[in-house]
Amino acid sequence: MCYNQKNLTTGSTLMLKLFRFVICSVFAVLMPASAFSFDRYVEHGGPVKDFSLSPDGETLASASYDYSIVLWDSHTLVSKSRLIGHDAAVVSLDFSPDGRVLVSGGDDYKALVWDLATGQSARAETEPIAALEHEGKITDVTVSPDGQFIATSSWDGGVYLWSAQTYERITKLTGHKGPVNAVQFSQSKTSLYSAGTDGEIKAWDLSRLSYESTLARNGWGINVFHVDEEQGFVAFGAANGKAVIRSLSNGETLYSLEESNAPVLALDYHASSQLLGFGNAKGRVLLIDTKTAETLVDVKAASGPVWALKLLPHSQSIVTGGLDDAITRFDLGDPPWNFTLTIEQPRRFAAKGREISNGEKQFLRKCSICHTLSADGKFRAGPSLYNVFGRRAGTLEGYPYSDALKESQVIWTEETISDLFSKGPHIVTPGSKMPLQKIINDTDRSDLITYLKEASALE
Repeated sequence: MCYNQKNLTTGSTLMLKLFRFVICSVFAVLMPASAFSFDRYVEHGGPVKDFSLSPDGETLASASYDYSIVLWDSHTLVSKSRLIGHDAAVVSLDFSPDGRVLVSGGDDYKALVWDLATGQSARAETEPIAALEHEGKITDVTVSPDGQFIATSSWDGGVYLWSAQTYERITKLTGHKGPVNAVQFSQSKTSLYSAGTDGEIKAWDLSRLSYESTLARNGWGINVFHVDEEQGFVAFGAANGKAVIRSLSNGETLYSLEESNAPVLALDYHASSQLLGFGNAKGRVLLIDTKTAETLVDVKAASGPVWALKLLPHSQSIVTGGLDDAITRFDLGDPPWNFTLTIEQPRRFAAKGREISNGEKQFLRKCSICHTLSADGKFRAGPSLYNVFGRRAGTLEGYPYSDALKESQVIWTEETISDLFSKGPHIVTPGSKMPLQKIINDTDRSDLITYLKEASALE
């Protein structure tokens, strides 16, 4: 829910006036609370994993499970172009300080570098100008404030530092026990910060390329974080549902909230307004004023996890992305926000309010995030399954198949689809992009094939 006049923790008229002054100075266009609205925008074909806003505030980039990046006009959320180059889900994005370059990290163990001088006017044919490789899935990418370096973190336990001119690796920083989830350059350009599943936020000295100190120790893994040296705080979201802001000088906890069984998965900080947002696995979004450590907005923003979150004060809005294809923008209006808000939208792959067969249930659970069944299916991580029976693998026009699948001689039949889910794609279509997906139960597999034969047939 959003905090109204009765819910605000101070309860004083003076503080209410202060809140109004702070927020109105950020969201310049005043709207009554009743004007609150939200809109959904579908351009991706899979879950949305991350956002990045260009330095001039004009372009919003979104990363998706569908292997692509979409560039949007940040004011209208009209898509401008799509970048395709990853061979797996894209999970992290960051613009260079001049906005000319975008770096993306993916589950394919790669961080790709895109030249937006050509990429924004091109379509899906745009090629990345460099590929930075890890030994595990990339979890985060960031460009230094001076544009000289790129840092990447990974499940391989390392933090890699790269030259942003030659794209050669400068060093690999190790010290976390387990995967590293997030990475950030310091504003002073002297340190690099990283956080991992070991529950620590570490600082690395960039001049000596070595460990410097540990800023935070948490009993559970830290998924997301932000360090603001000028304002003197570190904020982080953890696997146990904790959202925390602590003082850098003395370690004092300035803000803490915990929701059990709801890992905090997204965080965004808007420096000029000093507003910080958290998003968790239960669809909850919190907007915190870091100057006062007060919660300004607390909304149920999605019916599933919030993986991506971006504050857009110039348009009085917050954008979220998660398990469904759509990104959602909700306009905040004029504070104080005297309303309770729950955005409950049925997921694309849900079948609420009707009885469905076991075969359709298997499709919704196992296939629908990557595939559609329609002839004009929208872009997804996988090709449309429309008229799939009798089709040779890797031959649907317009889909960017891997070379391995293009060369495959597999014909999709009841038998080969059954083999795909009983043996696994690494056996039936080795080298393809399809993630490991098995259906061990014979009945479930048979019911899925029966449903696919009916639902994918030519009309």
